[in-house]
Amino acid sequence: MAVDTISGGGDFRVGDVLNRTWRVYTGNILFFLGIVLLVYLAILLPLGAIGGLLAFAGMGGGAEWLIAAGGILAALLFVVLNTIGQAVLLLGTFQRMRGQPLRVGEALRRAFARFFPLVGLSIVYTLGLAVAFLLLIIPGFIVFVMWAVSVPACVVDGLGPIASLSRSAELTKGYRWKVFGLILVLSLINGIGNQFFQTAGGFLGVWAGLGGVAIWFVAWTGLWNCALIMIYHDLRVAKEGIDIEQLAAIFD
Repeated sequence: MAVDTISGGGDFRVGDVLNRTWRVYTGNILFFLGIVLLVYLAILLPLGAIGGLLAFAGMGGGAEWLIAAGGILAALLFVVLNTIGQAVLLLGTFQRMRGQPLRVGEALRRAFARFFPLVGLSIVYTLGLAVAFLLLIIPGFIVFVMWAVSVPACVVDGLGPIASLSRSAELTKGYRWKVFGLILVLSLINGIGNQFFQTAGGFLGVWAGLGGVAIWFVAWTGLWNCALIMIYHDLRVAKEGIDIEQLAAIFD
């Protein structure tokens, strides 16, 4: 069943976004947790192997080039797999908003179809945000809010890296304080949840506390990506007066 959406030309409301994010997320919790878990296992296992090789190489002399190459490979692996996983989560959320069943295979196919633009976006986004925060902290937060929906713009609108960032800046214009407020609320939820799971697990020992943090990280990552597509959708509805089926026409 489709999740209720705001009507065309309606206002962008923080409460509405949070409410519908929670409904989609909890109604499809296994999908969100499963995709995040698989993605990070796929990242951690090769990273562990690379780390072991780097540690072994570091025992001998003249292995600086191998260590540097391994570090670059590890960073690229993280960017690629994390980006594809994020795209799958966004597409799955979009399917449920349309009232469709979750089709993981289709979400994967569409995510890989946007592979190179997504990887390019991830690199440009990371570098741009790093520069913004290095300049001053306030410009960093402004850029973060401006580019908040760049990944949904890349996936749904089919845009390139730079065009996705521009599209996000265009959509958030006039609503950036509300988007910032949403990010603050979500960050508060993250902080509380992280502390709760760490403390609860900590009663059973250090490793249990770390396990609690890992469990929360998986749950939080799914919730965050669900919220991103909801923010993107509501911004488009509020600014352009379109509905979910008009958005869906992009995929058809």
